[in-house]
Amino acid sequence: MNQVAAESDSGPVRITYQDSYHLRYVMHASDAPRRLMRRISGVEFIEMKEADRCCGSAGMYNLTQPEMVGQILEHKMEHARSTIW
Repeated sequence: MNQVAAESDSGPVRITYQDSYHLRYVMHASDAPRRLMRRISGVEFIEMKEADRCCGSAGMYNLTQPEMVGQILEHKMEHARSTIW
């Protein structure tokens, strides 16, 4: 299998991942994307805190509850940002 190389002058590129609700809870397939990301040469996969929690973007929720979704998303983005430092 071919490997994809990520390039950075400062070492491995750090990446993280947010599970989609459907992939994790309906298809029970949250491991497959992580296995793929760990195979990329030059990449350091960092598990995001609370990656299994809602990001607020499902269905109509982001249209009917924009303020609450904004809070949920900001909380999620704090966890995403913490993976790069």
